[in-house]
This record gives sequence, C-alpha cells and structure tokens, in this order.
Amino acid sequence: MMAFAVLPLAFTLSMVFVDLVASSGPPHIIFILADDLGWNDVGFHGLDQIPTPNIDALAYSGIILKNYYTVQLCTPSRSAIMTGKHPIHTGMQHNVLYGCERGGLPLSEKILPQYLKELGYRTRIVGKWHLGFYKKEYTPTFRGFESHLGYWTGHQDYFDHSAEEMKMWGLDMRRDLEPAWDLHGKYSTDVFTAEAVDIIHNHSTDEPLFLYLAHAATHSANPYEPLQAPDHYLNIHRHIEDFKRSKFAAILHKLDESVGKVVEALEQRRMLSNSIIVFVSDNGGAAAGFNLNAASNWPLRGVKNTLWEGGVRGAGLIWSPLLESRGIVAEQYVHVSDWLPTLLSAAKQNSFLNRTNSEKSTHENRIPRNENCIPRYGNCTDEKITSKSDIPNYVNSTVENIIPRYENSILRYENGTHEYNSPRIENSNTRYENGTHEYNPKNENSNPRYENSTHEYNPKYENRYENGTHEYNGPKNENSNPRYENGTHEYNIPRLENSINGNGTSENRSNDNSYQNEIDGIDVWSVLSRNEPSKRNTILHNIDDEWQISALTKGKWKLVKGHTYNGQWDGWYGPSGRHGIDDNKTSPYDTHLVINSLAGKAVQNLGFTLDPSAMRKLRDAASIQCGPVKEVPCEPQIAPCLFDIKNDPCEKNNLADRYPDVLSQMEKELANINRTAVAPINKPFDKGGDPKNFDHAWSIFGDDLK
Repeated sequence: MMAFAVLPLAFTLSMVFVDLVASSGPPHIIFILADDLGWNDVGFHGLDQIPTPNIDALAYSGIILKNYYTVQLCTPSRSAIMTGKHPIHTGMQHNVLYGCERGGLPLSEKILPQYLKELGYRTRIVGKWHLGFYKKEYTPTFRGFESHLGYWTGHQDYFDHSAEEMKMWGLDMRRDLEPAWDLHGKYSTDVFTAEAVDIIHNHSTDEPLFLYLAHAATHSANPYEPLQAPDHYLNIHRHIEDFKRSKFAAILHKLDESVGKVVEALEQRRMLSNSIIVFVSDNGGAAAGFNLNAASNWPLRGVKNTLWEGGVRGAGLIWSPLLESRGIVAEQYVHVSDWLPTLLSAAKQNSFLNRTNSEKSTHENRIPRNENCIPRYGNCTDEKITSKSDIPNYVNSTVENIIPRYENSILRYENGTHEYNSPRIENSNTRYENGTHEYNPKNENSNPRYENSTHEYNPKYENRYENGTHEYNGPKNENSNPRYENGTHEYNIPRLENSINGNGTSENRSNDNSYQNEIDGIDVWSVLSRNEPSKRNTILHNIDDEWQISALTKGKWKLVKGHTYNGQWDGWYGPSGRHGIDDNKTSPYDTHLVINSLAGKAVQNLGFTLDPSAMRKLRDAASIQCGPVKEVPCEPQIAPCLFDIKNDPCEKNNLADRYPDVLSQMEKELANINRTAVAPINKPFDKGGDPKNFDHAWSIFGDDLK
C-alpha cells in the first residue's frame, strides 16, 4: 500500500521572551469556537476585506493549523470536541439536533469537562451548546460544566435571543437552567464576551480554568432577520458593496473584538503566561446565501454541510507560551476529535487514561445542582426582570407578533426561495436565476418524520437553514439501507468493533479498554509543540448513510461519494476578499492593526515580537493557492471522485479514472471504517417541545415523560 508523508512547513516568527514566568500548575485552557466561520474569513489566511487583528495576533505568535479538519455541521463537530470520538461512533453523524427532538449526545459518553474536573479544573461554558436538552441530564451543567450562560439550540436572534425552527419560536438564553429574560436587547457577542471576561476576573488563579466560549457568531440568526450587528459596526463596513457581506463583516468584527477582550483579561489576571488558547471554526462557512449567510471559503469548493473542502476544512490556531515551536504554519493533519486527548495531554495529567469504558460511562460524580443564588449573576436579590412580562414592550417580540410581521419573508423561505441577490458563485449554475433559488415541489408529504402534519416537505431545499424552519432529509431512502431494518435505526453490528488508528487503518479494539483506544482523536500536543511529523495520516470527513454521503482523506488522496442538496452547493464561492481582486474599495492588509490590537499588545507584553515581515511570510504560507490545473468534472452522486488534495486543494481535477487502484483502496478503507459506525441517534420531532408550551421559551420537556 502506498505510504503518504505529511511534511510540516514552518516559518519561524522572531520572539524574545522578557520576564515570562509560567506557573507550575496545569495550564488554563480557553477554547473559543466560532460558528460557521469560513476558511477565508480570517486575515491570516489572506483575507484583506475584513480585518481580524486579534485573531491574527494569536495566529502569528502561535501555530496556524493549515490542515485543520472538522465535520460539516454544528452538532457533529461539537460532539467530537467533547468526546474525542468521530460522530459515526456516537451516533451524531447525521444532521443537527433540533429543539423538539427527544435526545442528545448519549449520556454514556464522558466528555471533556468531566475529564478536566478530575484534574482539578474549574469548568465553564459560555454560549452555544447544541448537544441536546430534552432532559436536564443532557444540559451542560449536568455534564461537567459548573455554569452556563448561553443557549441550547443551534442559533438565536442576536438581540432578543429567540430561536425559530420548525415553525416553533421562543426564547433561547439561559443561566444554567433558568431563562435569562433580562438579557433582552443586549447583543449576543457582547453578552458572551462580558461573561467570559467576568469569569476570568473572578477566577481563583490557584486553580486551572477550562473556559469553553462557543460564540453565536458568525451563524445567521432567525430567517426573517438573519444578519445582525450593532449600527456602529454596520457603518464601519458599509463600504463593502455586497450588503449581506457588509453585515457579515460587522458580525465578524464583533467576534474578533471579543477574542481581544478575552486575551486582555487573561493578561490582566496574569493567567496568559500559563494559558492555552484554541480558536477554531465548528465547520465550513455558510457562503453565498447558504443559511441566508455570507461567509467565504474561497478558493475552496463547497459550503457548510457539504463534504468538499469548503465544508470540512476549518480556520484554526493554537496559542500558548508552553508550545516549544511558535510562529509557524503547521501542515500536519489535525482533526476536531484530536482536541480532547491533546488538551488532556497538555494538562500533564495522564494517569486517568487507563480507566475502563464502564468507569468512564458512569455519571455518579455529576455536579450536584446548586439551587442557591449565584452572586456573579446577581440573582441573590430581588431582580426587576424575572420574566418576559417585565420587559418593556416585550409583547412586540412574541411569536404572535413576529411571525405575522415577517410572514411573507418566512413563507418565501419555506417555499425554497432565498431572497439573496447576486450570490457570489464563481462558476455559473443553471439552478440559480437572478440570485434566487427556484422552488420545485417534490414529494411534499413523503417525510415520515412529519406524521399527520401539513408541513411541506421538499428534500431538495429543506436544510438550507438547518436550524431554522426546515429539516433536510436529503437523498435518503430508509428502506434501501440494509444496515437499518424497516427504516428504523436498529444497528446490528457491535459498536466500536473496529476503528481508525493513527495511520488510518482498521484494527480490532474490543480487547483494549484503555482510554486511548476508546476514542478516535490523537494527541497532537507534542507534534505541534515540537513541529514533528504526525501519526495522523487519515481524516474521515463523515459517513452518513441516511444522506448517502461519505468522504475520506488518506495522505494526499481524498475520496468523495455522494452529495447534499442535489449538488446545488458543489461550486466555488467568493468573495476572495483580496485587495485589487474583488473591488477597488478593499484596503491592503495592515499589520499595524495586528500589532496594536488588544491581543497583539497582550502577547507583546509577554515578550512576543510581532514583526510585520515575519507576519506576511506566515500569511503567505497559510494561504491556499489554486494554480492552473486540468479540470475533470466530478459527479459524486453517480460515481466516486478522487482528488490529489495536496496539489489540488480546490478539488477541480477528478482523478478516479486515472488512478483506479488508489480509488479501489480508498473505497475499501472507507467500507472498513463504516463497519464500525453506530446508528444515528436522531429522533422524531415532538410537539411537546414547542416553546409555546413553556411561556415561549425553549425548555426541557422530557423530564416528566416515561
């Protein structure tokens, strides 16, 4: 079998450490997760159009992950972060979780904060969960986190914090289990930033902190007003001609500002010198109107919820003074499932790694709920705002008023038409006419998940807004898959009988109960820190038998089978955001913004030198160039496609016919991996979870059900 080497490319950034004294205890871990951020939405990948100086400052003084891969959707990628397992091994591989589903990330899974608590960490989550809240046991504070200010579903309005999906609407903002009505009108990014900064300032530095900051940005909000930002930031970016991209820029501006404030707070508490900061996107960007959004994955192919590079290749970096190599571009493969073993390794506590699976699955040590007040939240005294009725003019925000007010736009959306003019599609597509998506009714009432429902079903368009009004059921044929009897999710192959090792091959794991053999992630701390060759040679992008899609990268080869949305999002989407390419209003990249940013100043105060020349070299090395390449069409729904992803990262030259032996080997590899998968955990929708049953707030609805 052909072997493939992954060789690291590194440019060293000049650094001089002055008075840098790291604490001897375990490092603080700050994990910042951006939502639907595109590959081309950060300056360190070459973007000029929207400055991201704080994010860039961490990238240039840390390690840029050029080959960071995630999963194509929110819920699957977040499950991989928390468990260290690929979603095919937890049943989280299909679609996303909806607020009215009876289920979530299986309770048998021990997750990252639970491991870290065993090491003495204080564990906090701020922002998006999206791993289930059907019963309280699925919520963050019952799964290892000590506190949560944020939301449970997949998106929210940035100002009133409501979430609309499946024609259901309600508040989705919580302090632990309690609705946070008092935050009405406050911008989500500001709320989450303030909470994160407050946690840092009130943290006892004698204890290590794990802060999981999962922003709403840059995900679109509800479909009737998808892109939202404060007026001041909208005005800053009004020079961008594409109105929706201009709004996206304002959202991204606030996200970058948040990163700077968090880094500044760590420096002020003298925690930064003993911190690890991870900044990554949960999946590829929602570009060209997908989800009514305006991200950019240029020059990569595809968008979020596709298995093309634009859907699974994420922007990522890791920063820490504890890294031996800094100021480099790492070309080693890193997968989203690698974070759990990597961060645990960095915490320098490995004695727990040999626990048995049964020990890991118990939840007897789950954090007991504290029913008393939490002074940090200010709820120990009588509050003026304790329910929605206390909010002035709140009646104007209720579902009875919002839905009728935007009825036309919602109906247009539900019928498959997207009011997104001039989508930036570099290769023309006959399905687009005048920038809209024409509705083509098809099998409207064939979705078995909508029993006795009048909801119109259109498998071609349903998941355009995966957390909004539609569920995508794709090219699924429940009765055609022999792995699922009678269309149900009955799985008859032993779980985790085989899986992927570091070299991407299958091996039996049934006789090995060690922690390292129970997860799919690989510890890449030393690989990145010392810039060494990685054991990871294989990336399983996903296998979803429900949608009949799968993709696998091994060495330089990538196999793609099937596609979503009948191939309607299989193109290449801009903007490039480069000075002198898209328009004449995009300014050249300004390294001084990086140097003078909050994060830039903080890292320089630790002794890091942000040299303009070195930063530009790193930026060039981290960018992807798609040079001239022979274009051979690929139709993965008809026949598997094969790409040399190293030399053709834009997936334009299908080599399946030229290298049949490689194609055959890749298909065998994929089939072997698929034999280890478990059935998806997705459940039918339960109208009992409708927020109208809970004072118009998304709420736990399964605790009283047997």
